[in-house]
Amino acid sequence: MRIPEEIILEIKSRNPIESVISSYVNLTKAGSLYKGLCPFHSEKTPSFTVYPNTSSYYCFGCGAGGDAVTFIKNIENLDYIEALKLLADRSGVQIPENGYDDSVLKLKARLYEVNKEAALFYRHYMLSKDGKAGYDYFVSRGLTTQTLSHFALGFAPNAWDALIKHLKSKGYTINEMLQAGLIVKGKSGYYDRFRNRTMFSILDLQNRVIGFSGRIMPGNENTGGKYVNTTDTLIYKKSHNLFGMNFAKANLSEGIILVEGNLDVITLHQAGVTSAVAALGTAFTDDQARLIARYTDRITLVMDSDAAGKKATDRALKIVTKAGLKAKVVNIPDGKDPDEFVKKNGKDAFINLVKNAFANIDYLLANAASQYDINSDLGKIDFLNKAAEILSSQTDLITRDIYASKISEKYNIKKSVFEEKIKYYSKNRQKKQQKESIGSIVSPKFDNNAPNPDVFKHKKAVKCEEIIISVLIRHPDLINKCKDIGKYFISELNKAIFTKLEELLRSGITFDVSYFIDLLPDEKTGYLIKLANDTLNTDNPAKLLEDSVDSLRAESERININNTAVSDDDWAEKMKSILDRKGMQNG
Repeated sequence: MRIPEEIILEIKSRNPIESVISSYVNLTKAGSLYKGLCPFHSEKTPSFTVYPNTSSYYCFGCGAGGDAVTFIKNIENLDYIEALKLLADRSGVQIPENGYDDSVLKLKARLYEVNKEAALFYRHYMLSKDGKAGYDYFVSRGLTTQTLSHFALGFAPNAWDALIKHLKSKGYTINEMLQAGLIVKGKSGYYDRFRNRTMFSILDLQNRVIGFSGRIMPGNENTGGKYVNTTDTLIYKKSHNLFGMNFAKANLSEGIILVEGNLDVITLHQAGVTSAVAALGTAFTDDQARLIARYTDRITLVMDSDAAGKKATDRALKIVTKAGLKAKVVNIPDGKDPDEFVKKNGKDAFINLVKNAFANIDYLLANAASQYDINSDLGKIDFLNKAAEILSSQTDLITRDIYASKISEKYNIKKSVFEEKIKYYSKNRQKKQQKESIGSIVSPKFDNNAPNPDVFKHKKAVKCEEIIISVLIRHPDLINKCKDIGKYFISELNKAIFTKLEELLRSGITFDVSYFIDLLPDEKTGYLIKLANDTLNTDNPAKLLEDSVDSLRAESERININNTAVSDDDWAEKMKSILDRKGMQNG
């Protein structure tokens, strides 16, 4: 069953949309609106707009839109009921237990509980006599008892079903263990996924245990992969989360520090560098970059200095740049990782490395210079071509000019010549981007995945429909001027929206997007929000509505005539009717 509408409206009234969204997006006031970088796609120029007057948001870049509930639903990867419950809990609204089907919500709650119990089991085993090997390993890595507790570290027994037996004794089912990714089904039954491994609990932004990473014990390298990780589950998506982000998000005065491993994160936090995070058993992803961009616009990459580390750095730089983050790169001396360096040199030395890190472009240029013999003419030419290509990606003209001056002076070439090469690569880059964007900008307009593809078949009619909906949302008292107009709607999407809107307004209920949740899928909700907030450009909304109603009726009749086989006499009569109506309007 659906949660009663009055409860939904009460939840929303206690959670102003600008307050909800500002917890995830840096918003800037722009008149009566708020603007920021969209958290649902990568962008450098803010196109994400929050409308307090309609309690809604819309992104002009990707088309995402909705209210506070749909925002929480998408940003936290929840379903609609879970998002409502989260906002209700924040604001003290009680949801009736029999008001909705909470089966998925209850399953997720059980998965959080069983993961928490598993974390406690691993911790208690590590602190027992039998688990001393795991405890000794962590101590050998320089971790304190307080750190072991802070990061919920533990040790998994070297047994096939120790966790299964424990969780069964606590009342958890095999299905719940499977759904949480804690056990595996084999040919002869079920067994624990993690065995004889040091255990790292993975916590979400609400400090709930959502998964685990198990590291093989030293000396057992031939018995399995170095790490075994929880597979994606109902509550855990490894590409959406970052190890340590639950702690780091509160300490971002210097931005995020991205490192490669869990132990790097833990050692840095123990040393007082509490803004360190790491990816989770996968390469750094766009979703992880967007997660960071919710909290800060600065990131420092501290990857290993070997070939794989450089490759990971180059890939991460492209991702964070696309997400609008200002990036720096640290090269740790002597090929050490952060864990080794901070233990040997201390927190202050590491912070100094971060402060003196390469800016994104400096790193790329230095990395390019290391690949060529710049003491030879051919090597210098190759490097300068690569440098021009790198600078061509810089959209800030001042940055480009400063680096062009430095490079041309250092390598004794004319700046004008170097700048011509930069322009050459810039034009090539633009052509490539235009070619790649043809599919995403042109083609989708004409397929059924567009928010309202009918606009490309019947542009005038659909525009009239959109104006009618926009006017009525702002001026519900004008609904009586729209009698029977619904049957003239050409677009099925607009017709469904209008029918629901008319039902609400004739019942004395003003517009709120929550009434349309069951009607519209997520990708269509943004379309409705855009209509609700479109500028009408008129001082007389009643006249605009009347004109749009008349135009829609005439356009609908014209379309129906074209789509129906009629006699010449019937066609002439139809046209005479339309022309007479237009003559009356003009008179």
